[in-house]
Amino acid sequence: MARGPRYSRFPAPVALELQNALNAIIDELVSESERVLDLIKLDYQALVRDRALSFANRHLGLDRIERALEELREKLIAVTERIGVYNAIKKVTELAARKALKDIESDIKRVVRKPDLTLIFPDKAIRAISEARIRATVSTVKTIPVQFHEALVRTIYDAATAGKSYADLAKDIRAIYDTTRARAQTIAIHELNDTYSEVTRQRHKEIGIQHVRWLIAKDDRVCEICRPMDGERFRVAELERRGWPPRHVRCRCTVIADEEELKEIFKK
Repeated sequence: MARGPRYSRFPAPVALELQNALNAIIDELVSESERVLDLIKLDYQALVRDRALSFANRHLGLDRIERALEELREKLIAVTERIGVYNAIKKVTELAARKALKDIESDIKRVVRKPDLTLIFPDKAIRAISEARIRATVSTVKTIPVQFHEALVRTIYDAATAGKSYADLAKDIRAIYDTTRARAQTIAIHELNDTYSEVTRQRHKEIGIQHVRWLIAKDDRVCEICRPMDGERFRVAELERRGWPPRHVRCRCTVIADEEELKEIFKK
């Protein structure tokens, strides 16, 4: 029977360098935001405290808040340029790709005695996958400050409309910080899993594998979406339609080649 999932064999610190780089970006986003929130604090408090403010004073207060938030947007976008994450993304992506290739070779050696590994094709397609994954992840990282700013602006205006105190607004904004940090962790893990899956899929295609078995992580964190699929045999063509792992955010599933097919392909 197939062994445990490959995801569990990733060393814990694999995505840590990328996660640390993303956390450095978020620290800067938070720092820039806190400075602007201090600037708009008096205007915000006046708006929610005194509904009898004259039209001119209310408009002036809103104007200052809007101007400060627009300037903040430009500063937040500049953060990702100042704190580069390209090298960390490249390192994680290449490590995941190498791990996938090594695991497939181990699978072959496990079921085939003295396999002819020249049947494994050159790595040009694998390099293309890695480069595409790097570009995609860089683009994703660049959306962090934009989405962070959008959430910040929406929260400030919703709070002002509802007449929330500045203390309550500060709590809502801290929740945005926490959500953004959680997203950064998800990006780091997803890059690892997605690259691993893409390289596994491409290598199986090159070898000529037509069937694979689905493996779950086999612990209490496995979701109800994936649990019923453990050990199931799928045609590769079917997974091309239904989707390969990861099936969802933080999915830890993987696939391995059908053993009988490996023996047939690599038999002497």
